[in-house]
Amino acid sequence: MVNHLFKSRMPRACRGANAKCGSPRLIGAVLEKLKYSKKSMRFVKRRRRAAPLRLLLLLILILALVYLVGLIGGRFDKRKLKDLRAYAASVEGIASKSNKIATDFNELWESTDLSGTELRKRLDSCVKRSGELIEECGKVEVPREMKDAHVYLPLCLELRAKGLSSYKLALFNALKDIDVEVASSQIALALKDIALADRAYSLYRVEAQGVLEKEGANVSIPASTFLTDETVYEKTNLINYIKRLKGVRELEEIHGVAITALSTQPEQEKYDPARRLAELPRSEEIMVVITVENQGNQDERDIPVVVTLKSEIDPREQRQETKISSLLSGETETSTIGGLKPVAGVVNLLTVTVGPVPNEKYTRNNVREFKFTMP
Repeated sequence: MVNHLFKSRMPRACRGANAKCGSPRLIGAVLEKLKYSKKSMRFVKRRRRAAPLRLLLLLILILALVYLVGLIGGRFDKRKLKDLRAYAASVEGIASKSNKIATDFNELWESTDLSGTELRKRLDSCVKRSGELIEECGKVEVPREMKDAHVYLPLCLELRAKGLSSYKLALFNALKDIDVEVASSQIALALKDIALADRAYSLYRVEAQGVLEKEGANVSIPASTFLTDETVYEKTNLINYIKRLKGVRELEEIHGVAITALSTQPEQEKYDPARRLAELPRSEEIMVVITVENQGNQDERDIPVVVTLKSEIDPREQRQETKISSLLSGETETSTIGGLKPVAGVVNLLTVTVGPVPNEKYTRNNVREFKFTMP
């Protein structure tokens, strides 16, 4: 490069092979050119050193961005944890109130000495508070992370409220009815709704607790079970419970007796269901065996039992009667009445009437007929 500069700046008289360029002036000019070239080369070198500075600035910028992102992310995580903990606290309040309702409800199963007014008052309270919990649940702020799990909570509360409301109606139907089969089925369905609500809450608790643990909230969802024994809605248990309630005098007085079985001596040999006609072996007299049940919740005294017999050819009615001196609530008594003389070869009609007892409202099961012939 020096040779190039040297040649390019030499006078034309000094460029040839035989040129003579030894003058001091010429040498000075060449040296000045060389000095300038070195300065230019040093200047180029300084400009190339600017690249590491830019890299350093870029690195500082990246670190600042990372710090800002971490700062913002940290604040977001704290806010998220705060929201999750606030949500868990709201659920804890709801679960605590629901558990108190469950305690009050289960106490009713143990208390069979309540009056009808008191029983209704307590059940009304359970129904009302359950409805209030649905409203309270609707006001809970649900974090985004809890959206999927939360759907089970209002479902649980709605099933509990519905089950309690249906249970109250069905229970008082059972206490009014003589035959409790229909009402006991209604009670069973109501209790199954409550049992289903317990399963919904169990599923909710597992899902919600999983979210809290994943996010590191360090809080828990409390347990909430309404029915401690799901077998309560089995019909056998329900009927026994209803009978215990019916036995309470102060609950609601129910008077009612019924014929639950009827047979004759001699016993029938044939029966035509189309005509509802039995055939008895020939006999001068027959006896009637009657089973009577007290289906009310009050003990009964001096229950009349009347048997009449007539035939299609004799309009005169034969009549025999007796009394059951005492029949406790829920118990049965068998009475036998004889002295009845049927007519052979024709249709005879036997009619048995029990009661009615004072204040008995339902009397369709107080009468039973038995139609028969004898050869």
